[in-house]
Amino acid sequence: MCVVTFDWEENDAKEKFRTFIKKKTLSWAVLDLTDHCNFNCAWCYASTGASSGFERVHMPISDVKRIVGILSDAGVRQITYSGGEPTLYPRIKEAVRIAREAGLIVHMNTNGYLLTRSLAKELKALGLSQVQINIDSVRPERHDRVRGKRNSFERALKALRNAREAGITCVSQTVVTKENENEVIDIFRLARSIGVQRCRVWDMTPEGYGKGKDEMMPTDYVKTLLELAEFAKETGAIRIESGDPLFPG
Repeated sequence: MCVVTFDWEENDAKEKFRTFIKKKTLSWAVLDLTDHCNFNCAWCYASTGASSGFERVHMPISDVKRIVGILSDAGVRQITYSGGEPTLYPRIKEAVRIAREAGLIVHMNTNGYLLTRSLAKELKALGLSQVQINIDSVRPERHDRVRGKRNSFERALKALRNAREAGITCVSQTVVTKENENEVIDIFRLARSIGVQRCRVWDMTPEGYGKGKDEMMPTDYVKTLLELAEFAKETGAIRIESGDPLFPG
C-alpha cells in the first residue's frame, strides 16, 4: 500500500515527521477505538462493516487512557483515532480530550456520516485538529455503492463542510481502484472546491474485504500519482507527502 497526501495549506500533521527526523523514534500511532461501523465498504481492510457478522466491541475508556499515556511517555507526537467508525464510539469526546491533555495532536479517520455541525464544534473545542473523510467518486451513486450506504456521498461532503466551518483541517481520502482511477483528479477538484486543504490517495489494501479482489486494483497507480502531482503543482500545492513508499508491482 502506498499512501500519498497532497497539501495546499500548512497543517499540524507535519509535526510527526519533524519528530521522527529529529529523534528517529515512533512519532505517530493509529488507535482503533471500536469495531462498530455503519458502512459496508467493498474494500474494507478491517472487515468491520455493518453486516460483517463479527462480534463488535468498543475499547474501554480505561484502555484508551492507558494506551494514550504509554504513547505520550514514549514521545509519540500524533494519534489518529479510527475504527470501525470512531463517531460510533460512545466516549469519543472523552477520548479526544484525553489525548489532547496528554500533549498529542489528535486526528480522526471517519466516514463523516454522523459528523454534524455541533459535534464538529465540540470535538474541535476538545482538541481535534483534523478529520479524514473518504470521497471515492464524484458520482454519488458510485460512491454510495462502494461505501455500502445510501446518501453517504452527500453526508461526506456535509461533514467536510461542518469540520471546515469548525476550524478543523479537512482531508479528502480516496481509495484508488480500477473503477475510479480515471476520476481522481475530479475528486480532488471537488474537494478543493469546498475548501478541503489536504487530499490523499492510496491503492487498495488486499486484506479483509479487499482480500482476493484483484479485479478492483488500479491498473496503473504510479501513472495516477504522476497525474495528481502535476495537478497539485498547477494548483499551488505546497507539499506532497508519502508515508508508505511501497508501490505495487
